[in-house]
Amino acid sequence: MLLRLGHHDSGSISDAATYLSRFHDWRLPTKGFRAEKDGQWFALKSVGSAAIHDLQEKLREIGFYPRGEIDGIYGYRTRAAVRLFQEYVRAVEGRAEIGAVDGKAGDNTQAHIDRWVANGQRPAWSQPSEEYKQAMEALRGFRRHFTTHRPRGIELLDQGAARSSSRAVSDWTYDEPDLHLVGIRRGENELATLAPGKRVRSNDDIFVLLVNGMRFVFRGSTDPSPNMAKRPDQAFLLRGQHEYRFGWHKVGGTEASPGKTRVYRAFKPRGSGPLVVRTRDDVLTESSFHSAEPNPSINIHWSGAGTSNWSAGCQVIAGLKYVDFRGELVDLEGRAARSYSDLSGSRTRGAYNVLTDVLDVFAKDNSRTGDALLYTLLYEADVRAVAKAPIDFDAAVELLS
Repeated sequence: MLLRLGHHDSGSISDAATYLSRFHDWRLPTKGFRAEKDGQWFALKSVGSAAIHDLQEKLREIGFYPRGEIDGIYGYRTRAAVRLFQEYVRAVEGRAEIGAVDGKAGDNTQAHIDRWVANGQRPAWSQPSEEYKQAMEALRGFRRHFTTHRPRGIELLDQGAARSSSRAVSDWTYDEPDLHLVGIRRGENELATLAPGKRVRSNDDIFVLLVNGMRFVFRGSTDPSPNMAKRPDQAFLLRGQHEYRFGWHKVGGTEASPGKTRVYRAFKPRGSGPLVVRTRDDVLTESSFHSAEPNPSINIHWSGAGTSNWSAGCQVIAGLKYVDFRGELVDLEGRAARSYSDLSGSRTRGAYNVLTDVLDVFAKDNSRTGDALLYTLLYEADVRAVAKAPIDFDAAVELLS
């Protein structure tokens, strides 16, 4: 039996709208789940058995559903657990025969899950890695560093923290049960010109995900693309720690006509949004830091294969490659979509899905009002200036280039 998002056991759900309101606000449908492809939604559908309950029990037993509810509903966290398991089997076990990493539990995927159950297997992340522990200690070092090292951007952060979802330096936290993402901005005062009149910021920044004792590394961009901004002064997120939550990107629409086509699971700022500075120069200079303002639209989302930056200020994750918890490069060429139109049954958001799935699986509460994702933005210069860094920066850049 093929089980997928939206399926549920008989009698496990009585009110679809109430259940989905945990994840969807008024702009999104209250009778179905968002699938991967543009415009694709899955309605709730009973499978008339205990198949989802059994699947969730097995996923918990093998370590891919540690905090999910055994509720008989194939929701977003169950999809994340199945998809993360499929990715693990392909990338870590090297068994491509599991097929597409699509979050659907068909006969093949269920056979591999049963294999793990029969063999008593668990993923190789049961203990915090040394890389994870070193990265967390390095981040605590950055908190100490910026307590005394006070560039203008840090001063603005502290001054505006109380009216935003950014945190003052003294309030930065790096506790191991929490969800942590670190962006490392490169070349904030550099801009590439591809052709006359076409300016671009490349997807050449590094993101470090620190969750459940694991460290993953991704490529993307922390800067606005001049071509995407709809006003002459672009918004650059301030370096520092900012609070995010589970949410949606590309929602759009109105209450009467909600956006349904390109919307997908992403991370939204909590409250009034993180602090940004605005500049008309396309790059950050000392003169950029005259004032800071909260901006609720600075999301964390996907940017295709990473050939261009689809952002007017959001933090974007490229889908083509990532470095897994073992420190191994995983190249998703042929499996990662390059754009929205390239999404299909076999091509997904790739590395971006790995990031969201890890967070979905290990969050205590993955609803839209649940766990905070603590996002820390640093500069490459910061990483090089502080003795301990959350990553071997040069090695990461070389691997992901």
